[in-house]
Amino acid sequence: MKAIKFLVMAAAATVFAACSNDTEVVNDGLVAAQVNAEIYNIVGTRAAGTTWADDDEIGISVTSTGLTTGTNVKYTYDSKNGFTSSSPIYFQDLQEVTFNAYYPFNETGETISKTITATDQTAAEQPKIDYMFARGATASKNAPAVNFKTSGDEAGTSFQHCMSQLTFEFKAGTGIDNLSQLTQYTIKSLNMAGTFDTETGVAEANTTAPEIKDLVFSLSGIQENPYTAESVIIFPQGTTNNAFDIEITFAGQTYKATLALPATTDNKFKAGYNLKYTVTINKTGLTIGDAEIFGWKTVQGNNGFAEM
Repeated sequence: MKAIKFLVMAAAATVFAACSNDTEVVNDGLVAAQVNAEIYNIVGTRAAGTTWADDDEIGISVTSTGLTTGTNVKYTYDSKNGFTSSSPIYFQDLQEVTFNAYYPFNETGETISKTITATDQTAAEQPKIDYMFARGATASKNAPAVNFKTSGDEAGTSFQHCMSQLTFEFKAGTGIDNLSQLTQYTIKSLNMAGTFDTETGVAEANTTAPEIKDLVFSLSGIQENPYTAESVIIFPQGTTNNAFDIEITFAGQTYKATLALPATTDNKFKAGYNLKYTVTINKTGLTIGDAEIFGWKTVQGNNGFAEM
């Protein structure tokens, strides 16, 4: 009996020694990637319009080599549970994995081609052309949180806006009492055709097959002075002579002006930036202020609400 007792103790000691010599604790269970994502605002503090809405969908892909794989996997946001997927990415070993992501989700995962119209600029439709991209988030089986997040004042691995924005503030000037007779403004002759590469995050106007178009916006019953119009999203692009034109219809008269693009954004519509112009309507014509440069934010206008 004593010999048997010693034999059992020796076996237990052997097992304990084997466990204590392990350098890694292997998790044999299924562990899914847990996605957290922030949206970066280039200039200024975080504003409304840089947060996710319920049912927003992003596509996530594994970019590192290894056993863990996944391409264009859809994750959907809701305010209670964050981002979840019906077919999540599972870690296959303990190696660190690198992820990229884009918004909005495209079923094929291929480059998106789009020609923008005025209809795309409504509050309901704008999110569909608010292309965003995030890169370089890492996670592993033992630390499964995939954090697309900012790093202090830097973008870090967070989502960044890939399109450009344009906002107009209209003011009553000399000989004009108010803006109630402002009925229309037109952004002239910009390239509305472009692509968004879901693998690289590059959004750009199509220079090989450009579609130079006007965007026409109707206004009515404006009471504010000054009045900030709804934002406009366009593809990043340069222009002829580093400028573009607008036309404004006020009291049945058409006013025209040329607006210069700022050197701060390399004299072009640049990804992630909002260029805001103040246009003063005078009886004799328009006065255009220098472009102010902002990050992605919300503009509240008389005719509704748009996220930029």
